[in-house]
Amino acid sequence: MGFRYRKSINLGGGFRVNLSKNGIGYSWGVKGYRITKTADGRTRQTVSIPGSGISYVEEHGKRSRGQTTSPRPSSPYSGYSDVQKVVSADANSLRSPEYDELFKRIKRVKLLRTVLVVLAVLTIATPPLCILCLALLAALLIKGRCMITYEFDEDERQRWDMVSSAWKAVAGSQSLQEVTATAKSVKAREHGGIENAVSTSKITASGKLPWYLKTNIVPIVFKMKDQQLAIMPDRLLIFGKKQFGALDYSDISFNISAFGFLAGEAQPSDSEVIKIVWAYSNNDGTPDKRYANNKQYPVMKFGKIVITSQSGLNIQILCSNESASDALSKVIIGK
Repeated sequence: MGFRYRKSINLGGGFRVNLSKNGIGYSWGVKGYRITKTADGRTRQTVSIPGSGISYVEEHGKRSRGQTTSPRPSSPYSGYSDVQKVVSADANSLRSPEYDELFKRIKRVKLLRTVLVVLAVLTIATPPLCILCLALLAALLIKGRCMITYEFDEDERQRWDMVSSAWKAVAGSQSLQEVTATAKSVKAREHGGIENAVSTSKITASGKLPWYLKTNIVPIVFKMKDQQLAIMPDRLLIFGKKQFGALDYSDISFNISAFGFLAGEAQPSDSEVIKIVWAYSNNDGTPDKRYANNKQYPVMKFGKIVITSQSGLNIQILCSNESASDALSKVIIGK
């Protein structure tokens, strides 16, 4: 059994010195907030709501000498060649100049919310001030959000109803995937005989814009790995963590087609099976008998929606309901 030594000296005024076998650390704080400098060089910030059990901790700095790093995993693209990542431009570069003022308003609203949240936490010990901050925060969330209002004539309304219905059908697919990379299989016989491969991440869909925006229509919003896309009547909105893009549809190109997707264990019921392949196959598609636990997998018929622009937008969406993507193509492309 090892011996541990730790002692804490309270210097008053919220300051505390921590003595341990690793050295000397210190901390300072008030009720609801504390910053700590550990003996091994790390800095820890803790924000909490006293009596609620709710807290937030952020830590950064040096790694302790006794801490080991885990081995690096092998590349997920080993066994593939000609790997090309699907990368879209920074959302701020995907904004037409007429939307710069809207972006500035969004930045102000987001900054104000952050300030009010911090003030509410720091004034918990002073209830009147804390209540005032919370009231201002509630007013901001109800009245202070940026509003995008649409007025339609009869033809425009019918057009938007058709487009939004088609996008909602795509969004309702059992499986929605974002293509993050494409590659060629070096050993296709060990990958179901499939030469062209894609790497994907899951997409979720809703009708809600980010909290700082509101509108009088119901948009279709796709939440992807690094950003969100909102389908609006006149434009496509792109949201990053600290970025905002807005492009008119006249600046965007759509390419919609059918796509054979190896579904693996999960087989969405709204997709059609094109063919069945063996995990390990011979050149003629028959099972490779050298593998005892060889399994069969279905290749499903997915829809592929590629959205690009000359300014650098590059989004590829796979949906299990291929008939929905085909209907979307007829509505927005006309074929």
